[in-house]
Amino acid sequence: MERRLSSPVFKDNVIYFGGDNGNVYAVDAATGHQIRKRATNGPVPATPAIADGTVYVGSYDGKFYALNAQTGALKWRFTTDGERRFEATGLHGMQPKDQMIADPFFFHSSWREAPIVATDEQIRLGGIYSSLLVINGVVYFGSADGFLCGLE
Repeated sequence: MERRLSSPVFKDNVIYFGGDNGNVYAVDAATGHQIRKRATNGPVPATPAIADGTVYVGSYDGKFYALNAQTGALKWRFTTDGERRFEATGLHGMQPKDQMIADPFFFHSSWREAPIVATDEQIRLGGIYSSLLVINGVVYFGSADGFLCGLE
């Protein structure tokens, strides 16, 4: 059994969670049997959110998914702008010294103005690994492209 990354959420006797294998799972809370899984193209570490029959999940593939809670079918998908990394010339003594090189260990968030330690896999494609919040029909999440997004 692969390692699970996200915390689970519960709605209508179904437990939803994401895995590091890129799947979003729906499991019957009474029996523990898998109802279905939906694949993304990257690990799903953030806790899903559920509202109005929709399961919202973010993935390291840089996409945010809205799935039908009953069927697992894709309702819509949003793609982030990609990663934002700290860059400098001659970074960590790398050659050539006059070439801009992206730091593989840090990136700057435009809203935070400070470096955040992250792995290359997390920020490779503007991955989404924040918790999700749904308020009044708008789902909010942060992504490695440095933005706090609100989607209807």
